[in-house]
Amino acid sequence: TTATLKAAKSTAFNVFIQSIIVWIKTDAAQSITFEDSNATPKVIAKVPASPGADTRWEFDFGPRGVPLTLGKDLKATFSAAGLAGHITWSGYQSDNSSHL
Repeated sequence: TTATLKAAKSTAFNVFIQSIIVWIKTDAAQSITFEDSNATPKVIAKVPASPGADTRWEFDFGPRGVPLTLGKDLKATFSAAGLAGHITWSGYQSDNSSHL
């Protein structure tokens, strides 16, 4: 129930997420959480359970974006199978030295 959407290049790189857009085609009683792969994940966005059929969920974090934990991947965690739809995200990676 977890998918890696983007892997960090190395432990010295941050993944920055600028936006996430989710289109739900078929509703179900499940949720989707977007988080990093840290042992205690940093949650950046969540589509709640039973979000509704034919709905659009947009999370905009601006041009700089929200950084994930250093060296960690972007994951989508589904509470269970059931939802049908489409996920689009935008972001970039940067090594830690360029953000001093």
